[in-house]
Amino acid sequence: MSTDNTKSSTQKDMDVGDPMAGQSLEGLARRYRELARQVVGIGFVSDGTLLQRTTLCGRPGCACRAQPPQRHGPYWQWTRKVAGKTVGKRLNAAEAALYQEWIANGHRLEAIVAEMRAISRQAIDLRLARARSAEILNTDSDKRT
Repeated sequence: MSTDNTKSSTQKDMDVGDPMAGQSLEGLARRYRELARQVVGIGFVSDGTLLQRTTLCGRPGCACRAQPPQRHGPYWQWTRKVAGKTVGKRLNAAEAALYQEWIANGHRLEAIVAEMRAISRQAIDLRLARARSAEILNTDSDKRT
């Protein structure tokens, strides 16, 4: 049976707790840096939703009121929340293509940041466990002397 004294530093990092099983502090830091590099290349970001809509008008006899209806459009609309209220803006096709890219960039950024937070939590737990372990070892050695 081996003791902690015979384990390498990397093995000790990996044995600290179940949530971080298989993760070393160095591995977490490496993945965090990879994610940070990805953030730099994302480009412009936007929140909101991009929709393509068709509408009905109020003119009597218009084809949009016929059976089957031939609605007006399609029109592109970008919506987002501002101070708790939904605001919208009608866009042309070229603007819609740009917003589509920016919204996708925003989703990618959110996913990267979520992963960075998860990695940070793991690294913090690992570092705190190391510090506690060092405290316990120091306390144990003080009792022996």
